[in-house]
Amino acid sequence: MQDVPKFAKLSERVHVILGLNPGKFTLRGTNIYLIGTGPKRILIDTGDGREVFTEHFRQSLKQAGCKSISNILITHRHYDHIRGIPNVLSVLKNAEPEKVEKKPVVIWKNLTSQDSDPEFVFMNINEGQEFESEGVTLQAIHTPGHTDDHMAFYLKEENSIFTGDCVFSLNKLLEFNLGRIYPGHGPIIEDGRSKITEYIEHRMARELEILNLMNSEEITKIWTSMEIVAIIYKDYPKEVWPAANYGILQHLEKLREENKVFKTEDDGWGLVRSKL
Repeated sequence: MQDVPKFAKLSERVHVILGLNPGKFTLRGTNIYLIGTGPKRILIDTGDGREVFTEHFRQSLKQAGCKSISNILITHRHYDHIRGIPNVLSVLKNAEPEKVEKKPVVIWKNLTSQDSDPEFVFMNINEGQEFESEGVTLQAIHTPGHTDDHMAFYLKEENSIFTGDCVFSLNKLLEFNLGRIYPGHGPIIEDGRSKITEYIEHRMARELEILNLMNSEEITKIWTSMEIVAIIYKDYPKEVWPAANYGILQHLEKLREENKVFKTEDDGWGLVRSKL
């Protein structure tokens, strides 16, 4: 996979700042995006709050010529996108007055019933809401599936989209005139429409594989997600099974919403036969 630089100018309007949090699920780390052409810009996501990120973020702002952040947009509640908020606020608070304008930063997130006792004060993001800064207009798109609060952001001036960790709601993204994709992890994707179509086809094939597998056993068979993983991913190293299990669970939840499978009280999964 192509490496994501620790800091880079990706277009006239977009810089990427790597969260310096590599891992199985985060790849080389969370992609944090600085958006705008003027001294005051918009930030999408914040990483997971590692101490090493603070100075990296400070230097990245300096290299980008960014003097202040007007809004922080959070794609979803997962720690690797939200836990870096204190780091970001610390840099802005402690910046030299002549370099960074010290005004309150507004932090935005789609708030749902799953958000209880939030550590930070968020303003709620609404579907279709627009955020503007010099040279840029971002439109919020609700893309649930990875999490119920997940938001993507469409950059109108580029016909590009910041997808966060969106793996479902992909058909919704095809409603937009798509060029480049700026993902939450990994390298940017130039032909966004083709890649999303490819993802959709892959997801549909995986869902059919799950349903066919569950249909191959007795009607009363209750599956664990790891049993499904062990069969579908039998040719893959077991080290990748935990990550695969996360994906299988997302598929199962989607299939449950479609009333094709059901979930038991002890987290087992069964097939709704009448829907096949």
